[in-house]
Amino acid sequence: MLNEDPASASGSTTYHSLGLQRELGLKPDQTIDHVKLNEATANMARLQGIKTALGESASLVRLIDQNTAITADEERQLIDTLYGGMIQMANAGNDAFAAIGKALGK
Repeated sequence: MLNEDPASASGSTTYHSLGLQRELGLKPDQTIDHVKLNEATANMARLQGIKTALGESASLVRLIDQNTAITADEERQLIDTLYGGMIQMANAGNDAFAAIGKALGK
């Protein structure tokens, strides 16, 4: 539940939902700009996508490792390529975390 802050003409909102406060790391009665909230929300959605992609990549690594039809050299090359992509995804996740903190003024 969110309530418009009548004292603010800038479109800021005071958030009273404990779940949202916990999710965004807000203090009780903290006011935040809608634009910043939208940025933080977009980055949280991005993080969820990154989490899913990392999980799927880890599953693929396990499948490659279990596949006896793949030579050791091919396996190593495939897994190294996947790990490189996973590192890039993790870096993007770190950037998203930093952007959330910046958007929320932390």
